Amino acid sequence: MQSAPAAPARPAFTWPHFAVQVAAYEQRSGAEVLASRLSAETGFQTLVAPVEVQGKTYYRVRIMVETKDQADDLANTFLRTSKLKVWVVPL
Repeated sequence: MQSAPAAPARPAFTWPHFAVQVAAYEQRSGAEVLASRLSAETGFQTLVAPVEVQGKTYYRVRIMVETKDQADDLANTFLRTSKLKVWVVPL
């Protein structure tokens, strides 16, 4: 009797320590669309995070990364390729 093949090893989960904020929307739906697209394009988890500013809610689109170097590289890529001004945010 043959034993079942071993399951492939999963990469260890690590918590993100930085985020690259690429946009903030007044409507959650717009933020969700961009987050989904960026997640597919970059391969990184993308988060929509609400924040209240002067009584108004905005939805920040943030790409979550593990290291500062990853965040800086991603931010520089956005600056070069799409001329977006992005922010690197420590978590």
